[in-house]
Amino acid sequence: MVLAANIYRAATQSFTSDEARTFNDFVRRPAGEALAVYDANNHVLNTLLARISAAVLGVSKFTLRLPSLAGGALYLAAVWVLSRRLFGNSWRSLVAVSTLALNPYILDFLSAARGYGMALALLLWALEFLSRYQETLERKHLNFAALALALALASNLTLAFPGTALAALAAAQLMARREFRTALDDFLLPGLLAAFLLLVLPLRNAAASNFYVGLASLRDSYQGLIVSSIYHSTRLLPEAAGQASLLRFWLYRTTLALAPVVALAAAAAIGILLSRRKMPAPHERFVILCGGAWLGSLALLVAAHRFFGVPYPEGRTGLYLIPLFCLTAFALLAWAQTGKWTARTLAPLGLLYFGLCAFDFARSWNTSFYLEWPFDARTEDVLRWIEERHAAQPRPLRLSVAGPTVLTLEFYRHIRPLDWLTVVNRGVKPEPADFYLLPPGEAAGYQVLWRDDLARVVLATAASAPGP
Repeated sequence: MVLAANIYRAATQSFTSDEARTFNDFVRRPAGEALAVYDANNHVLNTLLARISAAVLGVSKFTLRLPSLAGGALYLAAVWVLSRRLFGNSWRSLVAVSTLALNPYILDFLSAARGYGMALALLLWALEFLSRYQETLERKHLNFAALALALALASNLTLAFPGTALAALAAAQLMARREFRTALDDFLLPGLLAAFLLLVLPLRNAAASNFYVGLASLRDSYQGLIVSSIYHSTRLLPEAAGQASLLRFWLYRTTLALAPVVALAAAAAIGILLSRRKMPAPHERFVILCGGAWLGSLALLVAAHRFFGVPYPEGRTGLYLIPLFCLTAFALLAWAQTGKWTARTLAPLGLLYFGLCAFDFARSWNTSFYLEWPFDARTEDVLRWIEERHAAQPRPLRLSVAGPTVLTLEFYRHIRPLDWLTVVNRGVKPEPADFYLLPPGEAAGYQVLWRDDLARVVLATAASAPGP
């Protein structure tokens, strides 16, 4: 059902400015030109697959979103496999799957033509392959894990932190067991080689100035992820949380307090498990693997910020922190079920909390907009409205618009017969036009023809020749 909803969204929701920019700069242009300049908007693997999809199936918003849909399918499969690894075939597994699969903020990136969802999927599959190796000692699983991490990095460079943390942890575990050649030949070298081959050309012109998006505080970083997940459907700020739902307000406050508690619990659990002489059980090994990857990511983020001035993740650039946090918490809950006291108290409370999260995510179901690009939620409807007017009175028309929506409109002009429409960038060259796409606050003096409260835009015409 979730995959079907992702397909529906890819087919129906308006294209967005970031998707359009990827198409304009990296998919539409010849490969040589696209690789000549680096930009963080270029999610290399997603761009490559989008080029192939467009070449084979033609250019449309759906074909450009096919790679993301494939990544979404891989993510959902990984969530299912990992949840069953922790809880088997039980209702607890259903809670874990629902929490990870229904998070509305993550769902946005399982259909939009960006590389975030694919990167998440490959990271989770790397976790699964490393877990399989620990169980079977079959080296092919190390090869698969190395390839998955390299492809995750190629899907989105934000995976450098969790990818490095997970790779370092896995290599350290191998070396602690004196599997030096295995660590080098079957894991580190294949992964580094694959990452190099995929990224050497796109990154050869990269500079530090390309990585500027972020926040100054780690707390602000994870607080933003919590708000985007819990208040996705309402788009309310934390101070207005109580107006939306008492449950959402409780989830927001609880999650905000729970994140550092889970981090400390994971650190303590890893310390206890590593200090034991006996071999950890499968779910205990997953605590070490997933918890170590999550805590390692946080440690690398802090170090990069403190010593190199790298900003903390903002919004989607820290998307990987959500499933790593959830899976670490689920691994701790699975471990808690092995103790008498913890099985009676901590495990039920934790699963109740995540069950409420899943319930709230389910009622936040959305197939009409992407949270990061609400201003583009109705861009296709705007064009459809103008097309109807043009059909009634065929003549050249001019549409004045400012902001990133200009990129989206140019994309639609490319894939549809809209030669009669000229898009005027009001922010660059203010000129009179037949129609104006404006924020509601700038509509004074215009005659409003169409309004949308979700995208917070109005389509207007000049009523008394106001200044553009």
